Amino acid sequence: MHMRLAIRWHTVGAGFLVCLYMFLVFLHLWYYMYQFKDQRYNLSDVKQLYTGARIVADGHGSQLYDFALQADYQAEMPLPFGSLLPFNYPPYFAAVLSPLARLPFLVMYLILSIGQWLAYGCAIWALRFLWGGWSREERFWLITVVFGFPGVHHSARWGNPVLFIFLFVVLAFRAAYRDRRSASPGVWLALATIKPHLIAGLFWSFIAGKRTRSLIAASFALVFLLAGAIIVVGFEGTISFGKVVATTFASGETGAYSIKAASMPNMRGLFTFIGLSPSSVRIGMLIFICSIALFMGWLWRTRATSQSAKDESLCWATTVPLMLLASPHLNPQDVSLAVLSGILLWSHVRCRSNRRHAILCFLLLAPIASQFSFFWAGAAANPQIWSVCNALILTGLAIFSLMEVHDRTTNRSPGPTIY
Repeated sequence: MHMRLAIRWHTVGAGFLVCLYMFLVFLHLWYYMYQFKDQRYNLSDVKQLYTGARIVADGHGSQLYDFALQADYQAEMPLPFGSLLPFNYPPYFAAVLSPLARLPFLVMYLILSIGQWLAYGCAIWALRFLWGGWSREERFWLITVVFGFPGVHHSARWGNPVLFIFLFVVLAFRAAYRDRRSASPGVWLALATIKPHLIAGLFWSFIAGKRTRSLIAASFALVFLLAGAIIVVGFEGTISFGKVVATTFASGETGAYSIKAASMPNMRGLFTFIGLSPSSVRIGMLIFICSIALFMGWLWRTRATSQSAKDESLCWATTVPLMLLASPHLNPQDVSLAVLSGILLWSHVRCRSNRRHAILCFLLLAPIASQFSFFWAGAAANPQIWSVCNALILTGLAIFSLMEVHDRTTNRSPGPTIY
């Protein structure tokens, strides 16, 4: 009797979650199509990319990070945003996008948006060596969660390139999972420096783990990218990227260029949300970053005789949310990388952890909480609500991963320990 009742409630709960996910996906698709009805397709991220690509394509690469020139270009675009949205990506990304600048704005937007979905699908398929052996129910919920996570939809809808980075990070993980002495993870991480602040933690982890071949490969790849940028953009335009990075960080405190620390789903955003002063936020971020760096140095230390491929998954699952929380600049759609952490965490705990049920509930409910907080933030005209929810999701992933690391290091779970 009790077993039948439990099965019945399990079925009802699963059906309710499926309906919620379907409803949220429908809302995304509806909003995705609605923006074309009133020609509202020139969203901020595409505007930034189109600005940088146009400047390089027109032969003004040396002035790529001249905000006055960027403002002139954006003023010519359809439906101006109202304020400058500076192109603050690396110069080699502008060089890669420059051929697309000859296309109409809408065509470039569609290429980036559809390309992101393709990149995301390829990334999930590249992880099939992990989920290929899962049960039918697990694979069903995998598809439901990875394609129902709101940050993914917003990345594609806004044209933000974070899903390209997601693909590069997945390919780097797959190569490291198969052979952590391989050089190819470094190449993929170098390509992921489209947004260097998102993957800086992985570079530090590789240094701490003495992944020498990967680091050498990454160095050569970055030199190649910078050399290409100098050829296309020019030396002056390339070195100006350092200045725009500092400007972007400072804008988080002043609110210039629509960059606000309070809207960031990281520790910087949480510190700002609780009312700390800018100086206290800087000190708090410095302490947090140093603490995370020390922890990564311990987590990734080299012990070739005891670290297995399974433990590689746990290291990456722990590193991804922590490096996002420690990032000095983070957009809401950047939280899409948390999907990788969730997949790796579940792959690690599904058959060996006594808290796998709690982790499963968290992984299933996190996307729903993120989506409802997005609608709530829109209704209340307060973007901090969505950012705080996403930051808490990252924090939850980090806490569960740290608990698993603790269990593995103290030999509380079956299987070989990490160290």
